[in-house]
Amino acid sequence: NPTKFSHKAMATVFEILLFENSVDAELVSNAIFEEIDRIEQELSYFIPSSDIFRFNRLQAGLPYQLGVSAFDCITLAKEVYTQTNGAFDPTAGALIAGRKPWDEQEENPIGGIVPPESEEMVQVGMDAIAIDTESHSATKLADGVTIDLGGIGKGYALDQAKTILEDWGIETALIHAGQSTSLPLGAPPDQKGWPMRILDPRNEKDELARFELQNMVISASASINDSHILDPFTGAPVEKRLGAWAIAATGATADALSTAFMVMDSENIRRYCEEHSDVWAFLVENGNDRCRLKYFGDWKRFSLELVF
Repeated sequence: NPTKFSHKAMATVFEILLFENSVDAELVSNAIFEEIDRIEQELSYFIPSSDIFRFNRLQAGLPYQLGVSAFDCITLAKEVYTQTNGAFDPTAGALIAGRKPWDEQEENPIGGIVPPESEEMVQVGMDAIAIDTESHSATKLADGVTIDLGGIGKGYALDQAKTILEDWGIETALIHAGQSTSLPLGAPPDQKGWPMRILDPRNEKDELARFELQNMVISASASINDSHILDPFTGAPVEKRLGAWAIAATGATADALSTAFMVMDSENIRRYCEEHSDVWAFLVENGNDRCRLKYFGDWKRFSLELVF
C-alpha cells in the first residue's frame, strides 16, 4: 500500500501517495510541499508580497518583471484564453463579490456578482495584458485589469511536484489538489494506471464512469461546488453545465481547460479535442432530473467504463 502525505495550501489539501520507503517518501513529500508553498507566495491574488498582487495594482503601461512561476502561468493562461476564444479568462475574477484569501475560501464561499464601482475601472480580457518573453515581464494595456491565477495555480503546482518526483527517480505516485485535480505518475503494481472516477456533481455518491490514467492530468470543475465559475461573456455564474473534466498533458493546462469547458458549448469542445489530440473532455450537462453525459476524445485509450 502507498504511503500518504497531506498538506494544506491554496485553500485545499494536497495529498501525495508514494510507494517508496518511508524515509525517502517523507523527504520527497516535504520538498514538494515546500515548493507548493513557494508557488502560492508568488501566485496568490491576496498576499501583498506576491507578483500577482503587485501586478494587479500597477497602472497601465508599466512593465512588471515576473518570477518564473507567475510568468509561466500568465503566459499559459493567455495561450488557453486565445485557444478557447476567451472561455478561460483569469481576468474575469474582477466581477466576483465577497472574495476571500485562499486560506479562507473553504469556510467563506465566494459570493455572486456585484457591479464594479465604476464601469471604466474594470477591464476584462487577457488581450489587455502584454507579455515580453525577453524581459520576463507583463504590462497592462488598460487600467482596471486584474488577474487571478486560482484557476490554473493548483495544476501548475502539481506540474512542479511531478518534476521533483522525477528528479528523485520516483516513477509511481499520485498527487492531487483537493481531488479536483489529480496527477497520476506511472501505475500501481499490477495495474495499467491509477483508477479514476467521474462522479455526479449533484450527488458524489453516484459514480458515472471509471477509467485508468497515468502520466496525464485530470481536472474537474463544477457549478454546484464552485459558484464562482463565471461565464466571462455574460458576467453571470455558469448554469448550463453541472460539471466538466479535462485531461491534458500538464496540470496547468487541465485546470484551465476544465474551467473553459464549463463555458464553451459542446460542439466547440468537441472541435477543440479533435484539434488537440492530447486533450479529452467529459461533461455533465444540466438536464434537470436526469444526468446528461457527453465525452470527447479517444476514450478507448483509457478503457472508459460507463456505470451510470
